[in-house]
Amino acid sequence: MQVYSDSLLKDIFQTTKTIAVVGLSARETQPSYMVANYLMDVGFKVVPVNPALTEWQGMHCFASLKEIPYPIDMVDCFRATQYIPALVDECIEIGAKTIWMQLGVEDAASTLKAQSKGIVVLQNLCIKIEHDRVFL
Repeated sequence: MQVYSDSLLKDIFQTTKTIAVVGLSARETQPSYMVANYLMDVGFKVVPVNPALTEWQGMHCFASLKEIPYPIDMVDCFRATQYIPALVDECIEIGAKTIWMQLGVEDAASTLKAQSKGIVVLQNLCIKIEHDRVFL
């Protein structure tokens, strides 16, 4: 398991403004829903991404990262590992600065590919847990 320094995490959180949440669920009991709400509550602009939804909490929900017409600082991935290679390609294409893979999601080859393009990648980590931990 990769260990990330608190200083790295703080720097990421302090420089990130806009987070695309890929795989965002409309169900309030799902982790992606709860995490997206948390991210909004602590001041991030959340951009919902899920091709099965047209709207999430009154916001337009994009079918893919490529449809978002403005810059995205971070992509928070709530997708299974098998979907990460294609998602990383999209992240590279849109110029995301950070890719955050949630608990249980890791892909070494995709991580290396993204890092070779200057993207910071975090794997197998819950953004809500880590934000709480480094700022509380």
